[in-house]
Amino acid sequence: MPAPYIAGVLLTFINQWIGVALYVTVAVIWFGPDRRFERLIEK
Repeated sequence: MPAPYIAGVLLTFINQWIGVALYVTVAVIWFGPDRRFERLIEK
């Protein structure tokens, strides 16, 4: 999932708030539970 990070770095040269928004979006996605790990924990 490095694409949003790379896009964030590149788009920061155009507008810093676009880069910040991409990094915040990725951070919010990380707060969501990963179903693969949930299945392992349940077993």
